[in-house]
Amino acid sequence: MNATNVNASQLTQYSQKGNTTSFEGSILDWKVAKRKQFFHAPARQDESAYADNLGLTLIEAKELAMVREDNGKQIGTVGTGYEIIQNTQLFEGLCNSLEGHDFTIANMGMTDGGGRVFIQADVGNHSDFSINGDAFKGYLTMWSSHDGSCSTTFGDTLTRLTCMNQFFATKAKGKNDLVRMTIRKTKSARWKFNGMIEAMAEMFDSRSEFIKQCERLMNTPMNDDDARLFSLGYHNSVSGRGTNLANHIHGLYRSGMGNKGETRYDMFNAFTEFHTHGYADSKRSAESQVKTSMVGAGHRTKHKVLNILGDSDRVKATIAQGRIIERELAVSI
Repeated sequence: MNATNVNASQLTQYSQKGNTTSFEGSILDWKVAKRKQFFHAPARQDESAYADNLGLTLIEAKELAMVREDNGKQIGTVGTGYEIIQNTQLFEGLCNSLEGHDFTIANMGMTDGGGRVFIQADVGNHSDFSINGDAFKGYLTMWSSHDGSCSTTFGDTLTRLTCMNQFFATKAKGKNDLVRMTIRKTKSARWKFNGMIEAMAEMFDSRSEFIKQCERLMNTPMNDDDARLFSLGYHNSVSGRGTNLANHIHGLYRSGMGNKGETRYDMFNAFTEFHTHGYADSKRSAESQVKTSMVGAGHRTKHKVLNILGDSDRVKATIAQGRIIERELAVSI
């Protein structure tokens, strides 16, 4: 099992620099601990003996600080009942749960100074595939947090190599969402995730469905005017910000990386390109862009657009809404 830096993933900008053959020495080789927090407040009458010269006394907070033990930095605030899952438990749990399958730990990393962490695995050499000649790379990605911002989740990260656009193709219980995982300690004192193999099978089914959806979009023409109106109708705004974004995505449909401006697939990739990379001159940090693309609003938009483009009635309705926005813009000039 190797943990290596994989350039095909946008997330690698937060990964271990260089190669490592084990968890030890990797970018996630540190632990967290819960620590008490205190704050100053005006002393009550019965606390006057403990007050400082400003009349303030030190009060213990109900919440606890989550602190990295390697650098002493606080990365979050959690309740007293918050259960810590250390990075090493995540790594061991993933490896033990995939035991018996051909897999490689391809990448590890973090955002928010360690508040969120991820591990990516290539299972059964299924990482490389193509959709009608359009090359993709896919990894199973596990996210977890030490700041209480998310539970431990599992998803399928797909990257279109032409443009490095990313898409989470996972469906949890029929919904476009990440699969929540729970970890347990076996009788032999080994960490494992419950239902990992079943979840993995669902992910590969979701990947197959994603491929079929994209193939249908590739074979469905969309002319330039319909693409322009679709983007206007989807964003459904006469504000400068909304119309600028709609026009930007229409431009990506025409000439985005790997796009030809001919099909619904080009429109889908226009949306995924923007919601993966953002504006070229955006002031948003790369870390923030990764989070919205993979687990935030950008992730949800990609799924929504894919579903709309796969339904001709919804495409027509979106284009019709685009015409309404166009008329409103003409009146406002």
